[in-house]
Amino acid sequence: MLLLLTACPSETSFCETPLIERLDDIVITPDKRIFASGDTIKITVSIPSKISDNQEAYDINASLEVNQSFRFTNISELLTGNTYMVTKGQLVNSQIILSYFQNTDSYEFECEITLNRLGDYMQFGDLETIGFIKDKDNCEFLQIQTTIKGINEDGFYEFTVQ
Repeated sequence: MLLLLTACPSETSFCETPLIERLDDIVITPDKRIFASGDTIKITVSIPSKISDNQEAYDINASLEVNQSFRFTNISELLTGNTYMVTKGQLVNSQIILSYFQNTDSYEFECEITLNRLGDYMQFGDLETIGFIKDKDNCEFLQIQTTIKGINEDGFYEFTVQ
């Protein structure tokens, strides 16, 4: 487990906030590198409420009592010039917000994007941090660091629309 030091109420104190590292929680399907104009991709993110980091277990919903994540990762590169529909979670200024779903006991986001814009796409997808914040001033938050499944060695998810 990594601890992230974050400024708290006084300028001289810091929170020791858990930072859980995971891989491939952000998934783009279908996982192709060449698309035709009009093809549709889906972005899904699912973070279980009950999560561990090999040292400690956390229940995000029970301990923090939050219904959504703090917004993270800007996907404007994927949205610009395309049409999209969010079916789970929210988008605010092209940033993803996960919503809590009791039936799956997880925080989720899902968006379908119809690829209308021709050209090369390059979405950064390495070390994306998702925050779950109850009360930042009292150090009641948890952060999860994840990646987009299928990123290249430079940390980007790339494809072309022809």
